[in-house]
Amino acid sequence: MKLHSFLFAIITSLFLFYCTPEYPDNYLLNSDFSLGYTNDWWTFKGMNNEYYTDIVDSISFEGSYSALISSDSLYESFAYWGQTISDNIPNNNRLKLRVKIKLDQVEGNGVGIAIRADDTKKLEGSAEKFATTQGKRVIHGTHDWKDYEVVSDILPDDIKSVTVYFLMFDSTKGKVYFDNAVLSVITE
Repeated sequence: MKLHSFLFAIITSLFLFYCTPEYPDNYLLNSDFSLGYTNDWWTFKGMNNEYYTDIVDSISFEGSYSALISSDSLYESFAYWGQTISDNIPNNNRLKLRVKIKLDQVEGNGVGIAIRADDTKKLEGSAEKFATTQGKRVIHGTHDWKDYEVVSDILPDDIKSVTVYFLMFDSTKGKVYFDNAVLSVITE
């Protein structure tokens, strides 16, 4: 009887070990913008292109490049950088987005980061899950590189894509730089 219990424990352990999905350390491509271009990232510059967005080589946390959003006025629109992933979605897990952010005279509603989860591969309609720093933490002022993070709720089985955003909210001006982003699974 002890031998059967022992064999059962070994087989169960092996099954759990080999059947546990492996998730990447970072889902994001070109997460430090080191390639110097934006094939993996896309941007929205406001309803009337009021904002300036670029990959810049003048300021970075480490390496050579960072993503910039800047505005010289308090527009009613907003701007962002985004990247969508649709492979190896970690359903039934939570995600954490951690980003280095540098601020230069950011005034107004500020900047933030967000994770959006959808039940489609393309962004359509409302998100099934959405986590953001907006409304929880005001990120503005002037400071050197700091870590900021946001954590999603547990992703349900029907999630087919996850999008991350680096945002400058409406009625905000100044410059914000984003670098060394990591989107990872929180295993509990």
